[in-house]
Amino acid sequence: MEGQGEPPNKRAALPLVAAPDAAPTVPGGGSDYFSRLPDHLLLRILLRLSTEEAAQTSALSQRWRGVWAQLPRLEFYLVESSVPARALAVDGDHGELDIHRVTVYSNQMDSQRTTDWLSLAAPRLSGVLYFDNSHAMSRETLQLFLHDVEEAVMRRGAFELPCFKKATVIRMDLGFLGLALPPAGVFHALRVMRLEHFWFRGQLSLSDTMLPSLRDLFIRRVRGLTILTLSSKSLLDIHLCLLPELRRLNILAPRLEELEVTGCFYVPESVASIAAERLEILKWEVPCVPELGEMPHLRALRVPPITTDWSEDFCADLNCFPAANHLALAIILGVQEFYSPDCICHKARPFFNNSHTVSRETLQLFLHDVEEAVMRRGAFELPCFNKATVIRMDLGFLGLALPPAGVFDALRVMRLQNFWFRDQLSISDTMLPSLRDLFICRVRGLTVLTLNSKSLLDIHLSLLPELRQLNILAPRLEELEVTGCFYVPEPVATIAAERLEILKWEVPCVPELGEMPHLRMEGQGEAPNQRAALPLVAAPTIPGGGSDHFSRLPDHLLVRILLRIPTKKAVEMSALSRRWRGVWTQLPILKFDGVESSVPAHALAVYRAHGELDIHSFTVYTNQMDAQDAAAWLSLLAPLLTGRLYFDNTDAVSPETLQLLLHEEEAVVPRDAFELPCFKKATEIWMDLGLLGLGMPPAAVFDVLRVMWLEHFWFRGQFCLSDTMLPSLQKLTIRRVRGLVGLMLNSKSLLYIHLSLLVEIPQINILAPRLEELDVTSCFYDVPEPVASIAAERLQILRWEVPCVPKPVCLRKIPHLLVLGAPPISTLWPENICADFLDCFPVVDRLELQISLGVQISFRGSIVGSGYATSGFDF
Repeated sequence: MEGQGEPPNKRAALPLVAAPDAAPTVPGGGSDYFSRLPDHLLLRILLRLSTEEAAQTSALSQRWRGVWAQLPRLEFYLVESSVPARALAVDGDHGELDIHRVTVYSNQMDSQRTTDWLSLAAPRLSGVLYFDNSHAMSRETLQLFLHDVEEAVMRRGAFELPCFKKATVIRMDLGFLGLALPPAGVFHALRVMRLEHFWFRGQLSLSDTMLPSLRDLFIRRVRGLTILTLSSKSLLDIHLCLLPELRRLNILAPRLEELEVTGCFYVPESVASIAAERLEILKWEVPCVPELGEMPHLRALRVPPITTDWSEDFCADLNCFPAANHLALAIILGVQEFYSPDCICHKARPFFNNSHTVSRETLQLFLHDVEEAVMRRGAFELPCFNKATVIRMDLGFLGLALPPAGVFDALRVMRLQNFWFRDQLSISDTMLPSLRDLFICRVRGLTVLTLNSKSLLDIHLSLLPELRQLNILAPRLEELEVTGCFYVPEPVATIAAERLEILKWEVPCVPELGEMPHLRMEGQGEAPNQRAALPLVAAPTIPGGGSDHFSRLPDHLLVRILLRIPTKKAVEMSALSRRWRGVWTQLPILKFDGVESSVPAHALAVYRAHGELDIHSFTVYTNQMDAQDAAAWLSLLAPLLTGRLYFDNTDAVSPETLQLLLHEEEAVVPRDAFELPCFKKATEIWMDLGLLGLGMPPAAVFDVLRVMWLEHFWFRGQFCLSDTMLPSLQKLTIRRVRGLVGLMLNSKSLLYIHLSLLVEIPQINILAPRLEELDVTSCFYDVPEPVASIAAERLQILRWEVPCVPKPVCLRKIPHLLVLGAPPISTLWPENICADFLDCFPVVDRLELQISLGVQISFRGSIVGSGYATSGFDF
């Protein structure tokens, strides 16, 4: 069976007919036929249970004792820290059989406990090790790791990884533990190593001596690592991400095919050298110019963006990269104009980028002597924009002051970046009565920030190093993110935001918080204490005369307990006592993972029989559920759901079904179809339908639906979505669909659209006056004359990577476009596709252009102008 390692019948087996004492009688005189089964059949039974449940079967009878110790796969999910070590010790006492997979999900296990079970697993593991130690990361641990890594490691401890001689895959998210590799030992069979969230002291060297078979290496989010040396003849794929202190990287890998390096080298004078003569794909998005050897097979190259965020010298050194068949290059350019305060409301989108030509001297002054920088560059007072709706300004380290009087009546979004502000900044309803989103980043001089607003919904504050006091009073605020602030002694922060749902607080300051009853972890929906609660009831007795104190708890506390275990186990709690019966039907979050197709419908029928409480999140992972079962539970869920629906029906899709969907005609696709019922109160629908057929309800209104994601389905005819059916829809994603003959989107609420892999579609029509982002990829591949029209006057981001040019008349009516992704220049498409598309846009701030040619190209020079220009390519 997939993922179970060696077939159970290869494990030790008993004869089919057991000895007389192996078949005990059961009450009533009957025989226990299960106990007469040989070991390999008992193991098949136990493999369908969790490891914890399998171990508990030892209590059934003498025949079952130790049978679980022959399991080739062990999994521990959020158990006590000592359980994995004790289980492996017991497992070893019953023999030294190999283990093909060990999985441990833990809640911040310390280094000693980690060492205990890893040392026991090392000599026996012959397959996959998966260790996730980052569940429910405490705020204190996270703050320590970000700002005082030495103290974090001293508290949490470090451990040495034992040598896994027979393991093939190691994946570990260490939850900020310290890690050291063994000084001697060979991981003979290890092919894949993924290490994340750990601390490493100084230099890390990986070579063929220790890892002779390693093919894939992934290292991410590491503190303390300064030098990384990789010397391997077997490595094929390397990914390095978020190693901020890394200052030297040496790679010698003659068979390496893909290398990706991002978020590294945030130190001065960093050095990198790469010798990989067979490299085919290079993604190098770091502010460091590497020393590269010969790379004659390079076919795809992603170079760092040409942007003023990095030094001008670095952008000029892009010639060091070799020739490649496919070049991915991002170009960020500044706009050479500024808007007046008297602009018309629907055109009022001031975007000012003043950082295009910031010199290194100016940058150094801003970082180290801000007073001198402002004296040289000057300061200005922002005029009052009475009718503007959005203001985005990167001020290039100018000084800024807000007007003493004036009201920005219509302003909804304000984004201010790279400026200097003297002392205290106050933003209130008096000046900004309509402000909803506020983003302030990279500010010097700001010491006190006061935000008092009844309209604010989203606040992001980043890199305000001198900030020492933050006061937020925002009763409607839903999301708050504060990072890189309070680098001063004795900072103070107070937050009063009773409707806050998401709080990201990554700064060395403990805030004073008001009541936040709606605060939740992402994906958990409404807080459990918002559900109905029953008064305390009498405590039933348990055998022995003691009291069952759990049963005295009110319903809302029992619901909190049940929310921390899988839905299946929550339902099983009804068997504990009469007090627990039906308590699970008050759960606001239900999740069914890998259950039988009929289970969701049966559970919802029971749920509705106990009352009509709302469900805030409903998740179903199934193995190819058919249309009839899907329609059954969806129709029961529709009137109850007030939050998110997530349905994944793609587990173990058969290759035959996939081939039929991709290559055969629609008439022979064997999957049946169902009609989506109307979810009047749902806010999000995410469905990967596993190649089922889908029909939309002919007359229905999804009143509050904001997000719809539909994937892997078959649709007959034309797909139409309008305000009549979806009046509140803001984000729409449609992917991997067969059978579509047309797509019509007519919506005044849509802000984001993503369409992908609609290969047969001949026509797309979009009318969305408020649309801000449109992404269309891999469509129109099997039609001779595709047609597309786009009417979206507020569009800011357009990525159009398809062999079809929309009607130019519509495209020229998009005045606010900031980012443009053009069709790739490719020898596989008509040569005029990209040129005709670009002709429709006279000016754009950022151009994303991919080039895929059958000949070698090299990049020289740069791209200049206030719009875009493509020059400096030698063919």
